[in-house]
Amino acid sequence: MNKRLMTITLACLLILLAASHAMAETFVVTYRSLELIYIDGGRDDGLAVGDRGEVRRDNQVIAELDVAHIAAHSASLHIITQTGDIAVGDTVSVTVSMARQEKTDTASTTPNGFFDSPRWNPKSLERDASKPVLDGSVGLRVSHWDDQSTSNLDFTQTNATLRLKVSNLWDGKLALDFRTRGRHNLRQRSYSSSVPESDWDNNIYEFSVLYGAADDPFHMQLGRIAPRRVSGIGRFDGALIEQSLTRLTIGAFAGAEPSWQYQTRDNALHKLGGYANYSAGSRRTSRIELTLAAIAEYHASTVSREFLYTQGRFNLGSRLNISHTAEFDINRSWRKTTAGETISLSSLYLYARYQITNGLAASVNFDNRKTPWTYDTRDMADSLFDDNLRQGLRGRLDINLPLRVVAQVGAGVRDRGNNLKPTHTYTAGLRQSGVILRGLSLRANVSNFEGEDERGHNTSFNISQSFPHQVSVGLGYSTYYYALGSEALVRDNRHTDLSLRFPIKRRMRFDTSIQLNTGDDTQGHRFDTGLSYQF
Repeated sequence: MNKRLMTITLACLLILLAASHAMAETFVVTYRSLELIYIDGGRDDGLAVGDRGEVRRDNQVIAELDVAHIAAHSASLHIITQTGDIAVGDTVSVTVSMARQEKTDTASTTPNGFFDSPRWNPKSLERDASKPVLDGSVGLRVSHWDDQSTSNLDFTQTNATLRLKVSNLWDGKLALDFRTRGRHNLRQRSYSSSVPESDWDNNIYEFSVLYGAADDPFHMQLGRIAPRRVSGIGRFDGALIEQSLTRLTIGAFAGAEPSWQYQTRDNALHKLGGYANYSAGSRRTSRIELTLAAIAEYHASTVSREFLYTQGRFNLGSRLNISHTAEFDINRSWRKTTAGETISLSSLYLYARYQITNGLAASVNFDNRKTPWTYDTRDMADSLFDDNLRQGLRGRLDINLPLRVVAQVGAGVRDRGNNLKPTHTYTAGLRQSGVILRGLSLRANVSNFEGEDERGHNTSFNISQSFPHQVSVGLGYSTYYYALGSEALVRDNRHTDLSLRFPIKRRMRFDTSIQLNTGDDTQGHRFDTGLSYQF
């Protein structure tokens, strides 16, 4: 009995010791691009490149991430797997090593600190500074649509992804980044001469060399780049330099669009610009970060777009979070004729969240993001670029109720211009987890919209069960109804979803889902299976 008691006591001590060395920190999504999301925490908050994170909504994991680039109080994360849309304001839980955090707080940053990742050496947080570090992932995903309608348009898409990062080169001052995706589309038959029965769509997202350790004031990046401080410009082939001056960081870049309808040297789309980033404060108390950039895009000798870009965020501990992005077009030449003004606000997004009490939070966002005029869209109809086409305001309340129930209520209005009646939306939802069974999550949502010529509603119910070792199963059912008055059109659709997710080995994960669709718009089954390996 004493031996058994000693064993149990030792096991408990080991568990407590492990818990004291790692904790899950929660951060907020401040911005997202096509391949990355950005959060309001960084190196000074205990994060390191390679740390793993999760985006949870309604107690369900909708995305798995890892930290790709890091600054003092901000970081960008790669999306490894994703089963739902990630939005600004979502929370990201990242496992932070307390041992590493304490070391960061009490000692100066080492040259290779920018690339530290404890998961590469579970026995120690230290690395051999003289050895390069290989980090990355490989994934394979197959999606198949079994069309049950009379059209019989079956479709299969296979995606293979690869991400590699070789860091800690040249005494920690060099790193190599490579991210690519190969995609094969297979259709039941050819749709047209431009849409064949089978085709490949491959893309290299990043292939660059980064010079400069984390504590160096100067950084340079060459190759195919996706700038993290000015994410609105997309990726380009060229160069970027950056110089830090205490709280102010200035940078400049130049290059060519990697994918453009004209591929000759004289006709390629060229990008150039500069930016300044100011950051001060701490995420746990109060912090402000602001980026201002001037960007120009030219198609040969013809201007495509010239604009000012600003992105900022402010937080007061966990109580208040505010973020924004905005773009101001400087119009000249054909752009001034088209827009009718010299300076125009082409895009604006505002988000604010306030924790009123421990059980009540309110958030509001204003969205006026639009597709900008560019060289290749200058001949399109003006109606496609109406100032009010995407202007909307939404608000939401999150309320904590007894028995671990969380209620959400929200409302929004969308002004489409053209003297049309605005579209109003109303949403409500309930979610509950962990009371009936540990790991069991229940969720129900309903939404309604009504506008000038349309109305409809959507309802959904979901149940999921999480098991130890990151195994989870889920079942969902949803209905979608809408009607268009001018066409006397009524549509009713139903979807049933079944998902399964589990690790095969420590770094290999498998997930699969089946969606059954019935109704007026879609009739068929969708199968999605993915396998990923993190090394």
